[in-house]
Amino acid sequence: MTISIRQTRRAAIAASLLGGVLLTAIATGSHAQQPAATSAPVATTAPATPEDIARATLRSETRIRRLHDSLQITAAEEDLWAPVAKVMRDNEAAFRGEMKDTTAGMKSQTAVTDLKTFQIVADHHASGLKKFIPAFSALYETMPAAQQKRADRIFGENSRSSGM
Repeated sequence: MTISIRQTRRAAIAASLLGGVLLTAIATGSHAQQPAATSAPVATTAPATPEDIARATLRSETRIRRLHDSLQITAAEEDLWAPVAKVMRDNEAAFRGEMKDTTAGMKSQTAVTDLKTFQIVADHHASGLKKFIPAFSALYETMPAAQQKRADRIFGENSRSSGM
């Protein structure tokens, strides 16, 4: 059984309502130009094919590159950027695995299973933020004032667009 696009969108919408998509919105660097559902990973109950893994990796790397470019990370900042990118990669991989494990036993999608899925998404985003914030803070503290203002604007625009 494969999680449908509709179910993925519902999970993304619920996460948005709970404020959990902040990390995903920030990571896309899209400034609210893409709906959350298009950036959410698609979980499957079947073993992931190499193509599924490649697509998920490409999505994650695209989000990382967009944030890197939006923040205008310099060569001198790369050593502090690397842990930020690693946390983003690790969070994405953990989320894919968690959603796969969660949906593996589902025979059908009900209101209760929807709510449980929403809770898992929100919990994952909260856990991911706990890992992301220290890594990003270390980078942010070394940024010049103009770059910090750019980061404030990027993160602020995404927060407002997600209803936070």
